[in-house]
Amino acid sequence: MTNTIYTVYQTTNTINNKIYIGVHATTNPNDSYLGSGIAIKQAIEKYGKDKFKKEILFEYDNQNEAYLKETKIVNEIFIKRKDNYNMCIGGNGGKTMIGDSHWNYGKHHSQETKKKMSISLTGHKSYIRTTEWINNKSISNKGKYNPQFTGYYITPWGKFETANGNGIISNSTTNIWCKNQNMSINNRMLSKSKYLQSLNENPVKKTFKEIGFSFEEII
Repeated sequence: MTNTIYTVYQTTNTINNKIYIGVHATTNPNDSYLGSGIAIKQAIEKYGKDKFKKEILFEYDNQNEAYLKETKIVNEIFIKRKDNYNMCIGGNGGKTMIGDSHWNYGKHHSQETKKKMSISLTGHKSYIRTTEWINNKSISNKGKYNPQFTGYYITPWGKFETANGNGIISNSTTNIWCKNQNMSINNRMLSKSKYLQSLNENPVKKTFKEIGFSFEEII
């Protein structure tokens, strides 16, 4: 009997480099599955399957570990980016949506309804956001206080802020390789990555740190 493998995969549009990251249960990691999200399916229909490539980022023997890894990658900041097709926060089968994709987007509620919703969600009475809170929030979204600025990616091409790409490989792939610097490269990773294939030496069995990737966290 063939065991089911739970993969965390990345599908890339080779025309515009937009990506999609998801979890897939399969007995063959190299199957033709590219994703089931609304945006990625529309993109595949528009460009054709031959314009997309899939890369297996991680493999697990149970669903929970796969979804846990997905939550660390496909978070709220990630899905707000313009270079991907993910519309939902990862980790629960694609049920948490934000922005105009959310089921409640654009709906208006009475003050009484809003109060009840606040109590329901927090367990406490609703509160008023003060001018001081608003000003502090504004500051927190600027410069080094921006939530997207969590540190630096150290790569073979130099040092980059987390919010910026390097122009060589996608920012999401850079994030994965830098933050999992001690992960060993296997043959499947090599077969799916043009960058790894372009290295002068075979990187299989080496860690990403050994080929130049690491993460410098800002505390």
